[in-house]
Amino acid sequence: MRTLVTESVERHRPDQVPPFETITARWRRRRTIRRGAAAVAAVAVAAVAVPVALSTRSVGPGPQVAAPSVSASRLAGRVPLDVTGVSACHGADCRTVSDPGQVQLLVDDLNSTVPLNGYQGPCEPDPAGVTLTFSGPNVPYPVVTVFTSCTWWMIRGESQRYDASVRARDSVLQAQKFGMVVHDCYVTSPYLEPGNFATDYVGLTLAEAQSQAGRRGVLVRVLGEDGNCGGLINADAKGRNRVNLYLEGGRVKSASYF
Repeated sequence: MRTLVTESVERHRPDQVPPFETITARWRRRRTIRRGAAAVAAVAVAAVAVPVALSTRSVGPGPQVAAPSVSASRLAGRVPLDVTGVSACHGADCRTVSDPGQVQLLVDDLNSTVPLNGYQGPCEPDPAGVTLTFSGPNVPYPVVTVFTSCTWWMIRGESQRYDASVRARDSVLQAQKFGMVVHDCYVTSPYLEPGNFATDYVGLTLAEAQSQAGRRGVLVRVLGEDGNCGGLINADAKGRNRVNLYLEGGRVKSASYF
């Protein structure tokens, strides 16, 4: 069969084409060269990989755990999670929040919002902007501007805007107005005046707070407890004849008159 094929090819071979045996020999030679090059490459890779593996292998007992990347942890949200303080300013009027729990609430409220696409909601001609300047062990941190009279906020130097949810907007206003951020069912609402706070009730049990209010002729209303909000706020019914409480663990965490 091989002879028949060879003879048939030779009969029909143009003069400028090499003989069939020559072509076959060339193909076999090239295949041998390719296989040899692949073997050399494999040896070279092994020569590099083995020393690297030996140099990174632990010489002591126990598994080796890679150290966490600081840059990776700081990229967990639009606002890094490792911030330890924030300065909230409206013009020259600034407040600083440094309590770790309250700072984390503010960061979580901002990072839980979603990017805006297209229509960005109504905004006054001269929007009120609160500038948040974050601080912590790593720098730089983004500077955030929250337009509380609009429905969005943005990071300075970026064009992307984010939804200013009600919770995020109120947290920013609390930080700028009172120097604190709390989720207490609006007992310390950012729309209240600081003079309305009933701080002398903080730390009391509900029974103690009711007793104190009774002596003063003040009504008690519990707006929430342990993260659950149940009372309704009537902004028109303001006055110092009613104290509103928020409790955690059976004690008053925050209180205000309105």
